[in-house]
Amino acid sequence: MDSYSFDFTTFFDRRGQDADSVDHVSGVLEGYDIIPMWIADMSFETAPSVIEAVRSRLDKPHFGYFSPRAEWYDAIIGWHKARNGIEYDKSSICYVNSVLGGMVTCYDAFTRPGEPVLTHNPRYTGYATIDGSGRHTVYTDLIRDENGVWRMDFEDIESQIKKQHIRVFALCSAHNPTGRVWEKGELEQLVDICRRNGVIIVCDEIWSDIIIGNNKHTPILSVKGAEDITVAFYSTTKTFSLAGVKGAYAVIPDPDLRSRFLSTAGRTMLNQMSIFYMYSTIGAYSQSGQAWTDQLLKVLTENIGIAYDRLTAHEGIVCSKPQGTYLLYPQTSEWEKRHGVSHEELVRRGIERGVIWIDGDGFGTKGTLRLNVAVPTHKLIEAMDRLDEFAFIE
Repeated sequence: MDSYSFDFTTFFDRRGQDADSVDHVSGVLEGYDIIPMWIADMSFETAPSVIEAVRSRLDKPHFGYFSPRAEWYDAIIGWHKARNGIEYDKSSICYVNSVLGGMVTCYDAFTRPGEPVLTHNPRYTGYATIDGSGRHTVYTDLIRDENGVWRMDFEDIESQIKKQHIRVFALCSAHNPTGRVWEKGELEQLVDICRRNGVIIVCDEIWSDIIIGNNKHTPILSVKGAEDITVAFYSTTKTFSLAGVKGAYAVIPDPDLRSRFLSTAGRTMLNQMSIFYMYSTIGAYSQSGQAWTDQLLKVLTENIGIAYDRLTAHEGIVCSKPQGTYLLYPQTSEWEKRHGVSHEELVRRGIERGVIWIDGDGFGTKGTLRLNVAVPTHKLIEAMDRLDEFAFIE
């Protein structure tokens, strides 16, 4: 795979090309270009193998009803075996239109309206779909240890499960927004708690390909005891910046859980695969796509290191170094207090200079920001220079 070479240095202009990251931005002063570091897609062109696969299908001018090709299943199975050493059975793979939509299907299948669903805090804002589905969210806080690493509070998890009569736990792995990659031992503890208490784990592994440095992702379904209590979700959307090409899939090894899931999903007829999603996935999960991902991870690892060092150089900013995702989640409240700057003012200063970061309060922790560093390294450095000169000042 070393023979492949890809472009992660060109900063291409996406304005007017159906890109929310640049088309829905305001408040930037004249003279500053936009460096999008808010919404979680990348400022890189997708893998050439994706374009080639979709183009090859476009050359065949008929787009009627179809069934998923064997190559789609084979690509998924091969990808997970190569990346994480786990081999999924074809029968366990189920198409869904999106990870969040699939998770809502789980809430509908495994809980009743009004019942609680447990998840971590901080949390991805998209998990508001728990309440949107007619359930209500119960949170268990992640806690930073003495080394600044976000950790699960297993005592609180079990307490909440018993007190709130929890039947579903929604897990994000790797975790958005903290960037935490769960260790195998942590997942084993979580699975043990959920098994003993009759809880189904609904695991969002959309970030599982974006693992930084020498960290290692452990698929939840590789943990002993997880197979018959877990639904795991995956998608190419984060890894290959394909959020505009809707599509994802669930892996559900247990026949009973799978039957209940598919029965619920089938009531709406919404989970109908697009032929372009199918071919984009086949292209993404190819040998060339694997090489592209490996090179991407080298760039993201460098970018994470640069952004982390630049942010934490400002006394009063607390930030855990992400182990996965391309997101940083710094706590800026102490810096703001020391310098007499409001959180709103700090956010505004960055945006005015074209650094489009996002207020992190909506992810569950006050006085935080979330930054997406999936931009060419030279633009990341430019963004950090702008923040040093115009944002992190008294």
